[in-house]
Amino acid sequence: MKTVSNDRMDSFIEAILKQARISLHERSDDMLRAWHENIEEAYEADEDKEAPPLKLGISATVDLGENTVSTELKFTVNYKSKISEPLPDPNQPEITGFGAMLTPGDSVEICVDGKSTGGIRKGASGKIHALSKEGSP
Repeated sequence: MKTVSNDRMDSFIEAILKQARISLHERSDDMLRAWHENIEEAYEADEDKEAPPLKLGISATVDLGENTVSTELKFTVNYKSKISEPLPDPNQPEITGFGAMLTPGDSVEICVDGKSTGGIRKGASGKIHALSKEGSP
């Protein structure tokens, strides 16, 4: 069984730091380009929004069997798009015709055969008229 001394561990740490520094310098242009694009995109959506973080991951593998130290650098800048809309109520039939033109906050009066129903009743029949927002037929 191989053991690791403090001196050998120090050499691993030095190798990892050296490799990480080299990787960070080699990829700095790519990291900055991605980060700047993400910052611009965030500010376009909301000028008061803070700059999104750049996330770096540095991992190292010490393989005593191969007698190597390998370092890996990963970076991400989150790109996010969000679109939201309410889901249709499966228990509510789709409204077509005049009702489809209404917007939230509009008020209408339902009339059957020229008389106000005070609401929709089951079994109501006859010609249905809707009043405009101003209250005229």
